[in-house]
Amino acid sequence: MKLYCGVRESNVDYRPETGGPQWQVISAELRPGMLCVASRLDAAKSGSFDFEIENPPVHFGGILHGSNRCSYSSGQLKGHEVVRTGGDNGIVCLPKTTGRVECAPGEDACVVTVLVSPNVLRHYLDDAKEQTPQPLRRVLRPYPEQLLWRGRRNARKTYLLGALLETLRHRPAWRLMQESMALELVALQLEECREEQRHPPTPPRISKGDEERLREAKRLLLLDLEHPPSISQLARLAGLSEKKLKAGFPVLFGDTVYGCFRAHRLNHARRLIEEDRLSVSEVAYSIGYLNLSHFSQAFRVRFGMNPSELLRRRSEKLP
Repeated sequence: MKLYCGVRESNVDYRPETGGPQWQVISAELRPGMLCVASRLDAAKSGSFDFEIENPPVHFGGILHGSNRCSYSSGQLKGHEVVRTGGDNGIVCLPKTTGRVECAPGEDACVVTVLVSPNVLRHYLDDAKEQTPQPLRRVLRPYPEQLLWRGRRNARKTYLLGALLETLRHRPAWRLMQESMALELVALQLEECREEQRHPPTPPRISKGDEERLREAKRLLLLDLEHPPSISQLARLAGLSEKKLKAGFPVLFGDTVYGCFRAHRLNHARRLIEEDRLSVSEVAYSIGYLNLSHFSQAFRVRFGMNPSELLRRRSEKLP
């Protein structure tokens, strides 16, 4: 499946295009420029899809259950990956961005989003410009910047996401209730974002001993690219709890455990293609990929080209 999302003449254009029936998408226009969308995936089906964003609305919402990994192949986040799990929520606006979303196999997934055009947001926020979070002001400019803000997990937000899904599925005529819940969700996330700007959260502190253990964990993680340890194995080998391991990697290394491993593995693959006379399949197998298409997709998301294209460029430079 491929997803297109954008704004045309202040109206939200959200179109899952052809390519597979995996995702069940339900949407309702709450008012011009405001759309509520619920996307559900059955655990028995594969839910990966590509997306293309040109002139986007602002996304408010979150994941009710399931998990996914979003990889960006163009835009300011090119080469980055973001992993989200049930309960995660936030505000997103990513103009001129393409990428791919991959859902965890064997899991049901459900994402509920309120899509709001910048013009509608300006209408609500014009009288409170000074109280509008700075990241959102940059989104509402004529040439918007990218915004990827993650909110705290909150029982009220989770309730609103579930209630919006319920009205979309079973009570489509309850437009007034849908709109009121959508606006409350938007308001809660905006207020939390604003408070975070006024009082930035203190990053978690890592003791010297835990820092040493985390660096050892990273070393162990990258020893064998074909057979990496599981999270539980890595935590045990490094002398850390799983919680400290997963929380410490983003603080110390700027990425999740899996993200660090994947980035290192793909960087190593690129070096092998550029410096050694190996075929694409030999490189893929040497770093633990058994499926060539999965390797090519991951490589393209990180570097913006297929490994075969890099191989061709290398061949053209050889005497």
